[in-house]
Amino acid sequence: MTNYTILVINQYYRPDVASSGQLLAELCEFLQSQNITVHVVTGQPSYTSEAPTVPEEEILNGVTVHRVSLGKSIGKKTLLTRIMGYSKFLFRSWMLAHKISRRTSPDAILTLSNPPFVGLVGGSLAKKHKIPFIYVLYDIHPDILVATRWMNIPRICIKAWDLINAFIFKAATTIIVPSSTMKKTLVTNKLLSEEKIEVIPNWARPEINKQSYSTPIKSSLGIPQEHAIVLYAGNIGIMQQLDPILDSALDLKESPIDFVFIGEGEKKSELMQRTYTEELTNVHFFSYQPEQQFSQIVQESDACLVTLQPGLDAFSAPSRAYTFLSAGTPIIALMPSDAELATLIMDQKCGWNVINSHQLSALLVHLADNRNEYSKKGEQAQKLYWDNYRESIVMNQYLTVIKKQISHIDSNV
Repeated sequence: MTNYTILVINQYYRPDVASSGQLLAELCEFLQSQNITVHVVTGQPSYTSEAPTVPEEEILNGVTVHRVSLGKSIGKKTLLTRIMGYSKFLFRSWMLAHKISRRTSPDAILTLSNPPFVGLVGGSLAKKHKIPFIYVLYDIHPDILVATRWMNIPRICIKAWDLINAFIFKAATTIIVPSSTMKKTLVTNKLLSEEKIEVIPNWARPEINKQSYSTPIKSSLGIPQEHAIVLYAGNIGIMQQLDPILDSALDLKESPIDFVFIGEGEKKSELMQRTYTEELTNVHFFSYQPEQQFSQIVQESDACLVTLQPGLDAFSAPSRAYTFLSAGTPIIALMPSDAELATLIMDQKCGWNVINSHQLSALLVHLADNRNEYSKKGEQAQKLYWDNYRESIVMNQYLTVIKKQISHIDSNV
């Protein structure tokens, strides 16, 4: 087999806790195992303000990782910190990636979309070296920011952002998105060719196999053993419907049901303040957990919540759902019923879909009296994941796309 070399660029990479960085690390390690040499240009861990400093260059599980410093611009607590971190990474990764590309002569460039403009680096490098540029797009910006009205972005900035996206989309030889709905958005709204876009779903991170534990997790979480756990794990941010979860917690304050949040994000402090003010003793917040403990929490939860604001599945796909499916934990989708994930959950009978807090509360009251439904839906969830979305299946889809792009260039040389 030909030993290809690819250069991968993304701000987040292991050991950073960002989901995109963890997924990327697993993909790169898989590609390395398939006789593809992988060089990664990334930043020092920066997703949280407590992120550790690690070597500037090292080999992790066969992958050569090159890191640029972001100085004190780490964490996501303020918008200014985030923008400064993005800016430093873009400039410094541009310089380092050009240096590494001259040294390694890569056969292809692959970037994710962290930060949103990193495709500029990948696209310019690919154009210079006349090699394929594979753009993995998890979120479509600035559309998400406009739709959520999270900030008042001047019209001229939106136009400039769209022009940058147009350059990146044109430079990419193929664009990979995690959902068919996102592909439709790129074709309809961005006027891209269908042939240019590949749909490859995410896999579970972590991928959880059922196992038993000597000590139940509820005691360490401060939850009575007889109570049901409804888990929300992931970004606690602007794209998710999170207040309806607390509305339901308020409705069910006297019921044997506890709501657990794991993660960080812009909305966390606001939700925690509301929990305190309304004395919601059935709601618990935790930061990111060690992988083994997180896996146990997912397995021992009765159901896991996955939520998106109405209309946002056109621009993003909730990757955490695959982790819940892999563990055999049913999903409660809190989103419009025509959303792609909601349709999948209902069609495959591996969970439920609700559109507001009233429906969520009614469902949980019903399940309190019919807890066997959790296990029935969970069995369907696990079968769906391991038959269709397990890591080995999805990674081979990436491998096929990458080899196809490189082989196409080779055949034209």
